[in-house]
Amino acid sequence: MCYPSITLYTDNLPPDVGGCANGPIVRIRPKYRNDTGIHAHEAEHVRQWWVGVLLGALAALAISSIPSQWSDWWTLALIAGRATASGPRRAPTASSSGITRTTVRRCLQGLL
Repeated sequence: MCYPSITLYTDNLPPDVGGCANGPIVRIRPKYRNDTGIHAHEAEHVRQWWVGVLLGALAALAISSIPSQWSDWWTLALIAGRATASGPRRAPTASSSGITRTTVRRCLQGLL
């Protein structure tokens, strides 16, 4: 299966890199324009990106269909994901994430 992508031929890459895929945008050095190996390699990265996007969309749809009593867990899941993605240096606090102690307490009471 072929996943949609845009391929740009440019030398605007680090010196030791022949190609780079950022999401559906692929950049390849002009001297590798006819190199099927590098095109296949970058196409695999594009495929991985699209699969991630589709799985993320399905997960968001599934979570959004959960009954309203679980709606606060959505907020907690987003905060946990943001904390994990940003690493320990930028973990969100209650004030920066917008979640309140009342919301956390309500979620935890529903769990116990």
